[in-house]
Amino acid sequence: MFTFDDIRAIAVQIEHNGETAYRKAADRVDDPRLAELFRWMAEEEQRHGRYFAGIKGVELPVAGAEAAQRMGRDLLQEMVKEQTFSLDLDDLAAAVDVAAVLRQSLTFEEDTILFYQFLGDLIEDAAVKEQLTAIIAEERRHVTLLDGMLDDGGA
Repeated sequence: MFTFDDIRAIAVQIEHNGETAYRKAADRVDDPRLAELFRWMAEEEQRHGRYFAGIKGVELPVAGAEAAQRMGRDLLQEMVKEQTFSLDLDDLAAAVDVAAVLRQSLTFEEDTILFYQFLGDLIEDAAVKEQLTAIIAEERRHVTLLDGMLDDGGA
């Protein structure tokens, strides 16, 4: 059976992937403004991960459990492993172009939003759904910031 605990573990891993990658990006860039942005985003991801790790006692509704089961534990785990759902730390560390780092980060944030929207469709607990909505809004702000930086030429 596919449980909310399985989904929660994946969400925690996604946030950990983002935190780690943003901290590496902060160490790689020469521009202090970008470094500060990446450190801030790492802190955001860390906070999101702590939130997901702290959710206890949530059960998926029957329809949600069936949908999650159809999707399959293996599929979700593969999504997290794929580059489109985690920042590739080697590529990020090797990036010499700030725009490339920003594009990778943007893809990660967009994929994270899609996953959390999927979660939102499965969860009935009002408090968890409200917090998830707030996290999605924060991830959208990350997308807006990254888009703006790319529009400014990557700096």
